[in-house]
Amino acid sequence: MEHIFGPKVGSLKGKAMRTGQTRVRVNLLPIPAVTMDRYERVALAGDVMKVNRIPFLVTMSRAIKFETVELLTNQKMWTLLTAIKNVRNLYMH
Repeated sequence: MEHIFGPKVGSLKGKAMRTGQTRVRVNLLPIPAVTMDRYERVALAGDVMKVNRIPFLVTMSRAIKFETVELLTNQKMWTLLTAIKNVRNLYMH
């Protein structure tokens, strides 16, 4: 029976363990002066996207094509405003 149908599905479930996720390291490098002079003003496009019903704020700068993604706890105005301020502070940094 195992040769035809394979091992029992019930015996396979629960035996594979997930490993902990590794954190993403962010290495900030100094931006060249030429780039800073050329892109003094940056225009952003942003949207709230959901993955498995979990909301994320996704932004992308139009000229330099730099994308950011931030997890949102909810979609209320103050949460979105805080996330947008975090993205702005990242660009200002």
